[in-house]
Amino acid sequence: MTDNNKKKHYLGISAASYALVAVVLAMREELPADAEAIGLFIGSGFGAMLLPIITVRFGGISAGWVVYAVLGFFYVVGSFEYSEDGYVQATAEPFDFQGMGCEFLVTFPSAPSIKVYTHPQTGDYEEALWTGTNPQESTVLRTECAPVQLPIDDANAKDFLLVQLAIFAENNGLSSVEYRFNNETEGPTGYARGIKYIQERPVTYSIAVVVGERSMITLYAGGLSAAFPSSEVTPFIGSIRKVN
Repeated sequence: MTDNNKKKHYLGISAASYALVAVVLAMREELPADAEAIGLFIGSGFGAMLLPIITVRFGGISAGWVVYAVLGFFYVVGSFEYSEDGYVQATAEPFDFQGMGCEFLVTFPSAPSIKVYTHPQTGDYEEALWTGTNPQESTVLRTECAPVQLPIDDANAKDFLLVQLAIFAENNGLSSVEYRFNNETEGPTGYARGIKYIQERPVTYSIAVVVGERSMITLYAGGLSAAFPSSEVTPFIGSIRKVN
């Protein structure tokens, strides 16, 4: 076997390795955008091609490509998480979100989309929205935090929160709504859970509202009733922390 022939396969394995890493990063929405990420990309590609190239050098072309295929398979499998039903979800780091002027912080499974809205009475506020990728669950997580114009004392907090939840339930067509109230560590908290039919499919919504000294945060979680709550819902609703 000529050295030129081996060199062609060295280049082929190198190109295939970097292409594989790029595809996985694209699926995970983590394409390199800064110097550190580019460095990790280069290192990952080099690591993926090193052993196959060594195998081509000392064991032959066929053996080298077999090693590449095996390593590539385990690289792809190791780059994703799998739910109980086998559906592939990209691995991601939890994302802490604290809206502008908000004294509360919540944690999403990964980075949500964030938009700024304006309310005529309370001014600007941020909304964070996260959408799951499993169509059998259709999980949606959302939060928004608005300033409180007047302090709400503990004596009136329960009635205030339950009224807010009832308004939300009515405006969004929820049925079979269950309400509860607790004085949590973070502050007075109201909860609601109800069902809405979307395209003849039952969807369950869970809402939590917490009142602080200067702001009020609302968390919404929704998903197909047959799979509700998904693995992301309970940790999200329970992630509220008062930070300042």
